[in-house]
Amino acid sequence: MDGRYTNIEMNFANDHLQKCSMSCEQKTEYSHVGELCTQPGFEPQSTSGRESLYRRTMVVFISLWIITLIILGAVLSVSFLPGSGLQNEMTDLQRMTSSSILEIQARLEDKNKQLETKNRENSNLIQEKSGLQNQLKELQMRTSNNISGLQVQLEDKNKQLETKNRENSNLIQEKSGLQNQLKELQMRTSNNISGLQVQLEDKNKQLETKNRENSNLIQEKSGLQNQLKELQMRTSNNISGLQVQLEDKNKQLEIKNRVISKLILQKFDLQNEVRELQTIAEDGFAKWTNKQGIVRQEVWKWIRKAAANVILDPRTAHRNLTVSEDGKQVTFSGGLLPDSPLRFSNWYGIQGKESFSSGRHYYEVQVGTRGCFSVGFVKESVEKMKYTVTSESGFLMFILEKNVYKVSTTPPTSLSLNEPPNNVGVYVDYDKGQVSFYNVGTRSHIYSFTGYNFSEKLYPAVNSCNSMTSGPLIISPVSHTA
Repeated sequence: MDGRYTNIEMNFANDHLQKCSMSCEQKTEYSHVGELCTQPGFEPQSTSGRESLYRRTMVVFISLWIITLIILGAVLSVSFLPGSGLQNEMTDLQRMTSSSILEIQARLEDKNKQLETKNRENSNLIQEKSGLQNQLKELQMRTSNNISGLQVQLEDKNKQLETKNRENSNLIQEKSGLQNQLKELQMRTSNNISGLQVQLEDKNKQLETKNRENSNLIQEKSGLQNQLKELQMRTSNNISGLQVQLEDKNKQLEIKNRVISKLILQKFDLQNEVRELQTIAEDGFAKWTNKQGIVRQEVWKWIRKAAANVILDPRTAHRNLTVSEDGKQVTFSGGLLPDSPLRFSNWYGIQGKESFSSGRHYYEVQVGTRGCFSVGFVKESVEKMKYTVTSESGFLMFILEKNVYKVSTTPPTSLSLNEPPNNVGVYVDYDKGQVSFYNVGTRSHIYSFTGYNFSEKLYPAVNSCNSMTSGPLIISPVSHTA
């Protein structure tokens, strides 16, 4: 036996193992249970099968050892042959054979371990399968019993259903008979009701007719009875009643005569007062143009009855003035409002929203103890960009300036007042061409512009001057009874 023969034997052994492994891979199917490679239809082996497989494995293992011994013997026989080249070849062959044997042994041990693991897993699966088969048998037995019981119950229910169907059939027949009887009864009842309704309508008509006749008779009877009573009362009480009425009329006539006498006297008094007031209104103011004095109570009330609701127009206010929201107060302030052609530019004044072009009008201004102010009226044509406060330029004002009272005549006229006013009354009679000023606290006349022939609108106007410490000018409410 030479070295080539030994190599052939080793290659044969290796090829045999590889073919066995490939045959298993090609001819078997993979099972998910335990990752075992088995043939189709293969079932896990029993304990006796595992022992047989173990024996076959041992035989193969022993055969491999025998082959190894044979190879070793051949090596030893060849070792005495001459030539160092053969010895080297034999050494290489021994080394290769030894490594191949060790590799095969390792693979065999791995296969044995895998086989043991798969056998344990297969044993567990066999036990689980047996348990499931037992459970299936028990379930089949219980299901069979339940099916039998249900079949018996179903037969009973069928019998009961047949009985109920027969009973229902009888009830349906009875129901049908009752329905027929009900229809007949409804038809007879309907006919009876229709007949009774016709009779009832006839009776109602007859009753209405009788009621109307009775009502007319009752009304006629009541009327006759009332006429009889009235006639009896008039007949018995006619004379006494007329006497009483005559006495009452006489008393009423006496009362009326006394009232008429008083009214006649009051009429004469009022006529005298009216003539006196007319005289004062027409001539008195002209006489008092430059005179001061107490105004009579009647005249004072007559003037104040012309009170107007004056509201200041902030659009016309000088840029340094502040107007209250209700338009009743104006104050000098340091701020500047936006410029406008409607505003007074050189005169710290403001005019009212409402103008007057006829009739009598009156308003009051609370000036307090301030040292500078102007109150009165301005004409619609007044030039607001110039500072010439005279009657010719359209200003009819009562003025306090530098502790001097004056009016805006042309030229201005100074006044000497007995008592400084805290509240100034301003009066205009447009039709008579007159503007007057009053001290409200003392009810006294200050000054009057007279003899004007107004032809344009007049606006109430006030000037607070450029004083931030004097407080506001206030349009005061006017009491008509004061």
